[in-house]
Amino acid sequence: MLTNPGKPVTLYEVAENVYKSYLLTFTTVNILAGFHVPGIWPVNPNVFTYDEYLSSSVTDRPDRPINCQNNNFPNEERESNMMELDVVSNLHTCSEEVCGLSTSNSISCVTPEQIGPFPKAKPRSTSNRGG
Repeated sequence: MLTNPGKPVTLYEVAENVYKSYLLTFTTVNILAGFHVPGIWPVNPNVFTYDEYLSSSVTDRPDRPINCQNNNFPNEERESNMMELDVVSNLHTCSEEVCGLSTSNSISCVTPEQIGPFPKAKPRSTSNRGG
C-alpha cells in the first residue's frame, strides 16, 4: 500500500495484511499483559482507584415511596381485580424482613409463581426418522 499509493486494495490484500497482524497479537507477552492490566494475575486489588468508580454514583439515590392507596379503577376492572386479590391473598407471602421493607406500611411480596404457575414442558414428540 505504501509502495503503490494510487492502487486500490483488493480483498486478497486485506486478508494478507490482517493475517500478519492477527498472528502478532497472539504472543505470550500480549496474553500475559491482558491479565496483568486489570489486576487478575498477579492479583492487585488496588488496580482501580476510587475516582474510577465515581461515575456509578449517579444511581445511588433513594427509592421513591410506593403509594398503594391510589386505586382508581373502573368498576368492572375493580371487581375482577378484587377476585384476583382474593386468590393471591390466600397464597403464602413473605414477611417484611425477607423483602427488606423498612416502611411502616405492611406490603407483602408476591412471587411470579404465586400469580401464575410456571409453564410445564410439553412431552417430546417422537419421530419416525432413523437416527
